[in-house]
Amino acid sequence: MKAIAYNITSFEKETLILVNHKKHEFAFIAEKLSIENAYLASGKGVLLIFPNDVIGADILPILKESGIRYLACTTVNTDHIDRKAAGALGFKISNIPAHTLNGISDEDSLRVRLEQVVKNLDLWGKGKCVGKACACMNSCAKKAVEL
Repeated sequence: MKAIAYNITSFEKETLILVNHKKHEFAFIAEKLSIENAYLASGKGVLLIFPNDVIGADILPILKESGIRYLACTTVNTDHIDRKAAGALGFKISNIPAHTLNGISDEDSLRVRLEQVVKNLDLWGKGKCVGKACACMNSCAKKAVEL
């Protein structure tokens, strides 16, 4: 899948490249996502959302128009995403299931979280639901299935 990440640090970028194993194509933008630079997502299908990204109802239509269909959150928490507005626009959203981080040290947390993001992209790329990583507002019976 083709994905874009805004507001990404060099450490996050390096870790993502390592865990991706050249499966997915990434574009990296150092700036924070804004209405002014959202057009850079054109031609991508996935927006990677890092902890400091705020995805509000104002930017979601622009992302949708640019071709983004999936929002891949790199955290357990999704409070920084307007999930109701995203759901109304048909976005699929994933997060990191809390159980994924059980017993993981802070040192390994980023790697484990980004491995889950790559797994989510793999599943979406095959047209599948991300199971326990699903954070969509849709009522999908597959959410309860552990993948």
